[in-house]
Amino acid sequence: MRFAEFVSRFMLYTQSGVNTYSPMKLRQSAVLVPVVNIDDQAHLLLCKRPTYLKHHPGQICFPGGKVDPDDRSVVHTALRECHEELDIPVENVTILGQIEPIDTTTGFSISPIIATLNWPLSIKPNPGEVEATFLISLEEAMKPSNWSQIKVPVKHRTITVNGKMTEQGLLWGATAKIMHNLFERIS
Repeated sequence: MRFAEFVSRFMLYTQSGVNTYSPMKLRQSAVLVPVVNIDDQAHLLLCKRPTYLKHHPGQICFPGGKVDPDDRSVVHTALRECHEELDIPVENVTILGQIEPIDTTTGFSISPIIATLNWPLSIKPNPGEVEATFLISLEEAMKPSNWSQIKVPVKHRTITVNGKMTEQGLLWGATAKIMHNLFERIS
């Protein structure tokens, strides 16, 4: 998908009163969904978490984290976390908007903040939070044929998830759900 087409389609999508607070007692968090323009094609910037982490080791994700008491909004949280994890300055980020939050089985409500990044850009992953970064074209990610039902071991059991293999491993869970929600908005 062309970059300008992505931006136009997303901006056409309007959601009145995006719910930024889950009615359930969940911990609030936010992620930045960074979209970059490479050769006039929209790409998503993703991260891989280090395998030694206690929570979600080795998983593919967007930069983000818990809302801190000092954060002014979920947008502020997403921008702060992106800077902490990837050393991306706020002035290189253009916020387009947000899509509906998703609630996770691990007790979080995640607010996805959709943004474009000035590209090319120097990214310096924080090794305590990010093992690697990589790009995936939006066109490739949106193809249903690139997704399949995959069995994943989770806490002494195996579950079947809708996932996509990437160069850094399996993309599934909350990140996959956020991506599919975004795809619905721009289709």
